[in-house]
Amino acid sequence: MFRNISLVLCLLSIILLVIGCSKLESTVKEEFEVPHSFNVPSEYNHAKVFLNSITKQGMKITEINNSNMMALFQTKYNYAMSIKCEYGSFVLIHLENKNGKEFTIENKESFDGRFKYLINKNGESVRLYDSNSKTYFNKNDEYITITQSKELNKILKKVID
Repeated sequence: MFRNISLVLCLLSIILLVIGCSKLESTVKEEFEVPHSFNVPSEYNHAKVFLNSITKQGMKITEINNSNMMALFQTKYNYAMSIKCEYGSFVLIHLENKNGKEFTIENKESFDGRFKYLINKNGESVRLYDSNSKTYFNKNDEYITITQSKELNKILKKVID
């Protein structure tokens, strides 16, 4: 009887050891494998398709936060996102009403070393965007991207077109 109990305990220990080791191995693999897509926080799920398109272009997103540029394009709180990636940072504006055609962005000549862009909606001036460096804008019906990196802009242009 004691021998049977010992044998059962020994087999149970081996099974638990095997299960524990396989879980440890999968955890170690997950930590060292390069992720193919960024895990989009739930508050930005509305832009998940666009964000996944960016990662398919080979861009690794490292951080997403709310952007204070929501007022420029009159969007909801989480619909203006500041995104950091390996190529720099950019702002992604998600236009909930898919009204990107209503917006135009004009480069205004400036003689004070500033870069100024007039944002219009339906032909009426909405805001002046003033920056200390050249800024690149891309837009389609649903999204607008804003960055100051020429290299990053090339990638964003591929995704947004």
